[in-house]
Amino acid sequence: RREAQVDVAQHRLGGGGGVVANRLKLKHLASLPPGRCAGWQPEANPAACAVDVRFREVDPFNCWFWLRFAHPPGQGERAYVETAFDSWFYLGKLGGFNAENLQAHEAGADLSWLAWEAETAERALPALMHNMGAMEYQGAWGRCWLDLGTSDAFALDVLINTLRQIDRDVVELCELVIGGLNEDWPIEEEPEGLFLEGNRGLPAGLPAGGPHQGRPR
Repeated sequence: RREAQVDVAQHRLGGGGGVVANRLKLKHLASLPPGRCAGWQPEANPAACAVDVRFREVDPFNCWFWLRFAHPPGQGERAYVETAFDSWFYLGKLGGFNAENLQAHEAGADLSWLAWEAETAERALPALMHNMGAMEYQGAWGRCWLDLGTSDAFALDVLINTLRQIDRDVVELCELVIGGLNEDWPIEEEPEGLFLEGNRGLPAGLPAGGPHQGRPR
């Protein structure tokens, strides 16, 4: 177990679901209690209120992510979640989630004098996310569309771990659903607005999404 956790002690949830914060301070302190879902009690089993993660039918090139908050999120809470998704997508867009080149991870606990091999990295086929839509909200739900491209599945583990930590420290999250559709929140049959040539909010110099390239799924 990691002894050093990220604690956002300066942040408190304000009325109406807003987050009151002057600045973000990251400290290596004990983590705050697990996510405060509806009915959470300090003495309750923490696992009972952890973010419920569910997978439905997943199409990597056309995948909706559904996130249920404990209550309708305020602007501050939305900002935390959107920043997490944006950062995760940028890493995926730049090929960060490539399971064929995990040399440090596969080396084990002792990384001293690791002989990192450029040839191994060069042999790895591209693993790139392609596109991402804007986060949308309806009541206590949020959703975001992604074309995960040829990025590897451990990208989803990274996102899940990130959202679980956000739930512990800052924003009350109750459920993450990957894939599928919610019957009470329909989507357009062809969400053309999500396939724009210049992807949403990409930093300067980051290549825009194009035809599906890289490894076959």
